[in-house]
Amino acid sequence: MSLADIEKLLHESFAKARAALEQAKTAEDLEAARVQFLGQKGFIAAAKKSVGQLQSVDDKKRAGKLVNDHDRELQAVYAANEARIVNEARARAVSYTHLGCRQRVVTGLLRDAGNG
Repeated sequence: MSLADIEKLLHESFAKARAALEQAKTAEDLEAARVQFLGQKGFIAAAKKSVGQLQSVDDKKRAGKLVNDHDRELQAVYAANEARIVNEARARAVSYTHLGCRQRVVTGLLRDAGNG
């Protein structure tokens, strides 16, 4: 694989990977996107392996920087969406907890009043 091939791979795959990581709505969807794009068989791993096969030291440096920059950006997108998903799950858990408390209080008041 040449430097141009690595650049093409990164360019073509990056937008799809970013979109999948950003649009994941559940932890399962996010993990599936992470494995697909950032996992051992993903395009970042393939690009990293290809960097070592380049002949020119300058090409290796340039390609390595490109791959690492894309990897860092996708990792940041993953982390941001993961934080959002976790925060939303916590918010749902808190609202369910509060709802459950209100229900127990109302049920207890009815019971105490002889209606329960």
